[in-house]
Amino acid sequence: MTSLARAFALAFIATCFVLSPWGFAPASMVETTRPAFSLEAVLALTREKAPAIAAAQARVTQADGERFRAAVLPDPEVELAAGRGEPRDGAGSGRFESAFAISQFVPWATGERKRAGAASTQASRYEVEDVTAEVMLEARSRYYVAAIENTRALALRQSAQDAQSLQDVVARRVEAGEAAEGDRLRTRVEALRTELEARAADAEASGARASLNRFLLGALGSDFTLSTDLDPRRLPPTPDDLIDSALSRNPAYLASLSRVDAAKLVASAESASRIPGVNLSLYGLQELDRQAVGAAFGFSIPLWNRNQGAIRTARGRLAEAESEALGLRARIEGEIERLVRKDRVARDLAVTYRQDIIPAATEALSITRFSLEQGEANLLSWLEARRSYLETLRSSYAAQLEAFLTRAELERLTGEIDVPDHR
Repeated sequence: MTSLARAFALAFIATCFVLSPWGFAPASMVETTRPAFSLEAVLALTREKAPAIAAAQARVTQADGERFRAAVLPDPEVELAAGRGEPRDGAGSGRFESAFAISQFVPWATGERKRAGAASTQASRYEVEDVTAEVMLEARSRYYVAAIENTRALALRQSAQDAQSLQDVVARRVEAGEAAEGDRLRTRVEALRTELEARAADAEASGARASLNRFLLGALGSDFTLSTDLDPRRLPPTPDDLIDSALSRNPAYLASLSRVDAAKLVASAESASRIPGVNLSLYGLQELDRQAVGAAFGFSIPLWNRNQGAIRTARGRLAEAESEALGLRARIEGEIERLVRKDRVARDLAVTYRQDIIPAATEALSITRFSLEQGEANLLSWLEARRSYLETLRSSYAAQLEAFLTRAELERLTGEIDVPDHR
């Protein structure tokens, strides 16, 4: 085998090894896919992973146990007695004697206590919905922050590349004698400043993604992206008359009303329990001189204790529950009125930035750069247009984030936890 053939064979074997599963393929030949999570996927993981939701669901089980306990009668009591008796007059021999009794206490107002337990269980279910809505709001907020920070980082990275490209153009013009040395220094400073700003934005975006992943207990993995392109124009206009619909759907307010119902039923049951209940008994006995079977009926006479303490406690809890429900209603109404006004302004501002201001600023920067490259504009004009564009870009992303966060908070108060369509 000639040296050329041997070299060709070795090259072929090396190529096969590199491309084989045991080889080390170049990075360009290895396809790495980063999982992309939409808002819907993040919220589904939130429902699955959030410990607060599981804790609230456990409280429903506890309340249901209390309801079951209130519906069950006390256990009956059984008493047995046995012995040997002798006649007092000494006539006859001793005989075996026995007695038994079974008694059942039946409390009053059992129905009210059952319904009070059911109302408490319903309040716990509404509390699960309220906790779920709060957790979903937190997940949505973290998602919006991460998505918008990621978009801002990409825009600033592109801006840094544009600044570097213009620096190269200005450097060539300086070398050709068409621009002053000061222009080279200005573009270099601008490129460095923009590069540092892009790095800071990358760090903030990475931190926002890490915060979202930490909130989901690492369910997103170590390397992931967010697939949703948030556009404020897809947010529907702020609806009117939200207060009535909010009060009919807000889980926190519905839970407070259920607690009021439960407190009313408990107060009614305690008032009816001045006589706690009746004690029903069935007994039988066998003695030396007689046998007997009978029944007994007994109850407590409310002479010293007419259940005053329990009645006052129940009425106090009822007053507390009614006051809390009234205060919560006022807070919800006030927050909705505030958020409705804020939501309208935030959405209009974000849409105006996205639809009108950003395109105009982008076009102005492009025209200024073209004029600079053609020698029709000076570098200071480009720097001013560029900094105006970057400031507009920052304000635009801040307005978008404010619009989405405000809408999420408003939907949380109105009991609307469905996911809007951002696709």
